[in-house]
Parts: sequence; structure tokens; C-alpha cells
Amino acid sequence: MTLRIAETASDASDVEGRIRALNQELMKRKREAEQLKREAKRRDKERLKAHEASLKKQIEVRGGGAGGGGEEAATAREKQRPEGGVALGGRGQRRWEGGGSGAGREGAAAPAG
Repeated sequence: MTLRIAETASDASDVEGRIRALNQELMKRKREAEQLKREAKRRDKERLKAHEASLKKQIEVRGGGAGGGGEEAATAREKQRPEGGVALGGRGQRRWEGGGSGAGREGAAAPAG
């Protein structure tokens, strides 16, 4: 009968040891998961900052400033339209109707003077 009690105590001790080992492994994996989450957040933040910098650089290259070209773009559009004409085409089509000198129409000669 003493052998039976010793075996039961030994079995319980083995189970407790395995439970402790499993708890330690669980805690280790939780720490690793948290570290991986922090690293992923950091990488995402760096990626977004790089993308932001790239977009800012593109904006600077294409006319600078927050105005997107402002007056320069407006005057460029005005130069493309003939005087007194009205744009009728859509989606990149150029069809003009109305008076004006004819400047800006394809195939039309520019008036002298």
C-alpha cells in the first residue's frame, strides 16, 4: 500500500511539473506574439511614412505647394480655349462651337495680327 501512495505522489508531481512547463511555454509564446505585433505596427508605420514622403515629393515635382498649380494651371487652361468658344466634347474630345479666332482648334491656321 505504501508503494501505491508513493506512485500517486510521484504522478501528481509529474503532472504539476508538466503544467508548469506548459505555462512557461504559453507565457513565452504570448511574449513573442506581443513582440511580433509591435514589430508589425512599427513596420506599418514606417511604410506609411515612406508613402507619405513619396506623395509629398510627387506633389513638389508636379507643381509644388498645396494649390496644385493654382494660377498657372488656370492660365494654361484658358490658353487652350478659343475666345468666345464653348467646349462641347467630353472625355478628352476637343470639339468647339462658337465664335472666336479659331486658335486652339486642330487644323485651323492662326490669324495674322
